[in-house]
Amino acid sequence: LARAGYAATEAAAWSEIVAWLRREAAASRPVLLMMDESVPALVGAEIGRELQAISKTRPLPVVLLTTRPAQPPPDFGHPLAAVLRKPLLRPAAVAEVLQGALRAGTVPATAPVTPAVAPAVRFDVPVLLADDEAVNRLVVRKLLESLGCRVDIAVNGAEAVALARLKDYAVIFMDCRMPELDGFAATLEIRRQLPKPPPIVAITANNTVEDRDHCLQVGMCDFISKPVRRSDMQAALEKWAVRQG
Repeated sequence: LARAGYAATEAAAWSEIVAWLRREAAASRPVLLMMDESVPALVGAEIGRELQAISKTRPLPVVLLTTRPAQPPPDFGHPLAAVLRKPLLRPAAVAEVLQGALRAGTVPATAPVTPAVAPAVRFDVPVLLADDEAVNRLVVRKLLESLGCRVDIAVNGAEAVALARLKDYAVIFMDCRMPELDGFAATLEIRRQLPKPPPIVAITANNTVEDRDHCLQVGMCDFISKPVRRSDMQAALEKWAVRQG
């Protein structure tokens, strides 16, 4: 998006998306929402109500990102301005679609964006992802699976500890703020209970020096700031896991 000339804000949770849209609408700034096809199914009817409420004050074009452009897009109670096929690797084509969406509010779905050929990076390793937020889990899981990882899921720290005892993971990606047992306490337990604990990488929304120091003090070996990007996951895997292929 930056290459196409747009200032982009990333959000991994629906609550973050709504808060950002409301702020931009209050400031009377033009906005466009690019949304993964998985979001409507996860959020449900709330998504249509929120988008309709925001669009009453100003236009809100929505562009759907999908891997299945031939299938009808989901009906979630708000018109689509365009549909783009992932991955988006042609900035000029993306910019043309976004410009049309911003001008017209609702325009016909665009032709698929043809991906460029690039060497695949794959890590054929088992990883554990611990996060209590459903949208975050979905986003990060897709990123890891796109890198070839075999992903297990824990929805809180207690589950992460239990799964870590049952299976040898190449890396554990641990959200710091979770119910029942947070990521810091779960890391301490894993390191206490396992004779050879795997590398544990923190996923945190707090990027202060104090938070980073706390991650290292409890035994985490690295940290990734939210919103998580594919390049962040790839760098962590290259550093802490064995790359295959």
